[in-house]
Amino acid sequence: MNRWFPLIGLEIHAQLNTKSKLFSNASKKFMATPNSCVARFDASMPGTLPILNRKAVELAVATSYALNCQVALKSSFDRKHYFYADMPQGYQITQQRAPLAKHGFVDYLSESSKMKRVHIHQVQLEQDSGKSLHDEKEGLSLIDLNRAGVGLVEIVTSPDIRSSSDACSFVKEVMKILQYIGSCTCKMEEGEFRVDANVSVSADISVMGTRTEIKNINRFKGIKQAIDYEITRQIKILQEGGKVVNETRGLTNSGETVSMREKESAYDYRFMPDGNLPYLILHTNESIGKAQHKNAINVDEIRSNLPTLPSEYRRRLQNEYPFEKDIIDFMLENKMAEYYLALVAHRPQVDRMLTFDYIRVHLLPYLERKELSFDECPLKSNDLGDLMYMTHSYQIDGSICNKVYQEALDTNKSPVQIIKENGWYKISDETMLSSWLDQVLDEVKQQSPDLLVFPPKRRKLETAVKKLTSHVIGRIAIISDGKAHAKLMRMIVKKRLDMLIDEQREEQKSSGASS
Repeated sequence: MNRWFPLIGLEIHAQLNTKSKLFSNASKKFMATPNSCVARFDASMPGTLPILNRKAVELAVATSYALNCQVALKSSFDRKHYFYADMPQGYQITQQRAPLAKHGFVDYLSESSKMKRVHIHQVQLEQDSGKSLHDEKEGLSLIDLNRAGVGLVEIVTSPDIRSSSDACSFVKEVMKILQYIGSCTCKMEEGEFRVDANVSVSADISVMGTRTEIKNINRFKGIKQAIDYEITRQIKILQEGGKVVNETRGLTNSGETVSMREKESAYDYRFMPDGNLPYLILHTNESIGKAQHKNAINVDEIRSNLPTLPSEYRRRLQNEYPFEKDIIDFMLENKMAEYYLALVAHRPQVDRMLTFDYIRVHLLPYLERKELSFDECPLKSNDLGDLMYMTHSYQIDGSICNKVYQEALDTNKSPVQIIKENGWYKISDETMLSSWLDQVLDEVKQQSPDLLVFPPKRRKLETAVKKLTSHVIGRIAIISDGKAHAKLMRMIVKKRLDMLIDEQREEQKSSGASS
């Protein structure tokens, strides 16, 4: 029986995070009234000309460098012809022949926690299309051109991927990269981030089979469903002696792929240079001084201003803090790695897992409700680090920690200032706590000696220990005027009672042996 080898390449279409479209000043607002964000150029009115969006180019350059690509200082725009009702020009402006960037790669962590690499064939700027809304009952198709002309960056990979799970892991990594550099918000539910999957199977690992392309997948479950279904479908065809057709397919709601049309070739698209757009010329530090245009773009400046990327955060979190993959992924997806690392650098003594949990449970939901990023958080990382340190070193207890946390968010005061002003420091000196424990146990011996008799049976013993512990903690709270650290005190009480129980058991054994 033949063993079949899948080969998967992806085309990722990400809407650039600009206020206006790629070649017009029309807004790209999501869910605006249909056809309310359409400039004359977007509607292909006669005599209109494209004006390239500088911000879109800058974001595309940043994306290319973040994907380890080589950026071309000279690229060009082409017309890709196809006749859809939601593309009024009859062509899409793209960069097929001389793209913005080539020869990149992305390293990602697979589900099996192995680092893998996908090569980036090219990155290009292009227009998005409008939307066709079909009413089957009325037999009508309505056109909304609000999306027509929105700037996209298309990321084309080499066929380096072997499974649907690896495809999803890779796409998640690309998504995080684009979000970290701010080039795309990647809201799949709003159509800002879409994936085309090119799938082929072959009995020879060194030979690529006939590929099919599944278009416009906008959810991770859909990526996995489409690839898995297509691999199974193609293997079945080949096992039965058939031939896979080179075609474009769509993904149904049930997770199956269906034929849409035979795959067009480059000839079918009739690529030609766009005569209304000159070459896109970019500059380096060396050439920027000779630029003749005031809006010239310096690619070296863009590259030097790139933020820390997810791969670097992952490396630090893996090497310096032995977190599990799921925790690192959670930090990266919620953009909390920088905040967390700064906190631990400020207070390396804190319990790192407890600190992560506190941020996850308390601070992250607060920021989400307020629609704030960690950079905008009113409680700075150093201040939360101080609060965690004082909690973990028993200077305050958990209830005081939560009270201080909330007040720090409400007042912008530092946790240290709040604790000092309210006198909320707890006594955590073990010598002092032990002396109070001695005092209370002496009282118990004199006033309620029965409390110090520990029954042999487990359930009765647990009840007796619980009753005595509550009595002792309550008395120490009164003696210390509420200043004793409750958690630390419980730990000391437990240790002492365990010793008393062991001593009582030994005495019982000795007396039994002598009798």
